[in-house]
Amino acid sequence: PRDGKPGWGTRSIDAQKLLVVLLEDEEKYGPAALLADRLVRQLLPKINDNKLKEQYFDLYYHLIYCILKNGQALPNAEQKNKAVKDAAQRIVNLEKAQGGFGSDESKKRFEELLEKETDLREQYNALKHRGS
Repeated sequence: PRDGKPGWGTRSIDAQKLLVVLLEDEEKYGPAALLADRLVRQLLPKINDNKLKEQYFDLYYHLIYCILKNGQALPNAEQKNKAVKDAAQRIVNLEKAQGGFGSDESKKRFEELLEKETDLREQYNALKHRGS
């Protein structure tokens, strides 16, 4: 342990983010989304710290990605659609609340995801144009 205390990994955002990425790699999108969501909530009050703001955008991206991928794997079309819409709504919310997607690198990641995932892009555009 870095500080000599056991359990530092559970307090380290970097260690937790790594766990999100590992779960993602194993296609365990549900647990990865839950962990990313928890970390995003932890970081939100500290978002004015620039270093943490970047972590926030990074984890928010992973959260969206995991919600989307988890949803796309669902057998039920209605549930699948609901998950994709949830992911799209969260992107719209982030953009509104933060005035964009953060750094250029962060913005590029979100734009690439929207470009690649047609279902997500369609929902995102519909929500954005509806002004919700």
